Amino acid sequence: MKDFSDGWLYQTGQNRDARFPDYVDHSWVKLDATEAGDQTDIKTSTPPRSSQSWYRKHFSLPADFRPHTIALLLGGTRYPCKIYLNGHDLGYYANGNLRLECDLTPYIRYGQDETNVIAINLIPDHPSEISPSHVSLNQTAKLRIHHPVHIRPSSVRIETLRAEPDAAVLSLEAAIVNNSREDQSLTLYTQILNTTGEIVAEQTQEITSLAQAHSLSTTQLVISQPKLWQPNSPDQYLLVSSLLQGELLLERHKSNFGIRTLKAEAEENLIYINDQPTPIKGVSLSPCSQSTSSWEKQLSRLQSSGVNMVRTTDGLPSLDFIETCDKLGILVQIDTHSMQRTENHSHQKSYEWQARNLRQLIGSYRNNPSVIAWNLDNAPLKGVRYTHSRPLVEICLEEDGTRPINLKSDFPPFPEDQSAN
Repeated sequence: MKDFSDGWLYQTGQNRDARFPDYVDHSWVKLDATEAGDQTDIKTSTPPRSSQSWYRKHFSLPADFRPHTIALLLGGTRYPCKIYLNGHDLGYYANGNLRLECDLTPYIRYGQDETNVIAINLIPDHPSEISPSHVSLNQTAKLRIHHPVHIRPSSVRIETLRAEPDAAVLSLEAAIVNNSREDQSLTLYTQILNTTGEIVAEQTQEITSLAQAHSLSTTQLVISQPKLWQPNSPDQYLLVSSLLQGELLLERHKSNFGIRTLKAEAEENLIYINDQPTPIKGVSLSPCSQSTSSWEKQLSRLQSSGVNMVRTTDGLPSLDFIETCDKLGILVQIDTHSMQRTENHSHQKSYEWQARNLRQLIGSYRNNPSVIAWNLDNAPLKGVRYTHSRPLVEICLEEDGTRPINLKSDFPPFPEDQSAN
């Protein structure tokens, strides 16, 4: 992972030519990463209000990076955005609150004498909504540099099949990506560590990964005498997945998780965590950009007043926020804002953006034990019916079948299938 937070340039206003690498940006505002507690924000201190704004960054990569997969990681952009590399359109991201991972590999120029230019165009739906504190690339920007054969991070899935005092059974899943031109004989070594660093379960799998293809690794592990995650004792474990080619370590991926089962009973208006009824005492909270220490103080105060759950509103939560809730034992319902784009775009185009963003969100947070529900939207735009959400419900079930799915709408649900309510 390479830090990518410094050296950004910033300008407000519409400028179609800013996407091209030879555009002259010498007069743009020069930005450096400024420390904000435990996290880094890339932003201007007092950017003027504008309908659009641009960020640009010049960088080089050595020639020996050529076989690797290069991706840009952003904590979010607050507003919808388009991303360009060397003038090439890398895609439109309709929900700027999500953490973004954008593949740069096809258009990278390699070698220290070659300069690459990333351009990010922020395009708010409603210019009047822009505020000086929100025009930013939220959190740290990084380059993820993968070996051609690697574990796709968003594919890692940890599910608790059984959680009892004597033993827990876990289902583990991960996608192995082979971008090389040859089949690979690999070893996937999986470890689960407790909070003291002790290995409580481990397994070795031999995998044949076909060239230019993805393969799915699935397995189950048993942990004896597990410490279960629940609000009054939020114990966690660490999954370490090491991908080897012979003796060579290609990649190591780490995921924190908690062992817990979840069941929702709509008629009882209750949820059951590890088969124990858990009454909800919740508040709505805007997960704006803050440091980890700030979130810990704020959430601890809420918890001391009796709150055990928050529903995120007006934006998507950062990883810092969710991991703090994991640590404190605070339950979270995430508003995914998955149905906000149908006002200005065709239904098909909106669905493409919604589907991509929703998959990315669920892939980011499905292993976090504090997250107990996905809310497709709290207040969809006028004309958005339950039938529009049906493909998105199917995505939720495909990416994570363990949590309830909510949607508020003023229209009746699925006239042709009342059971889908």
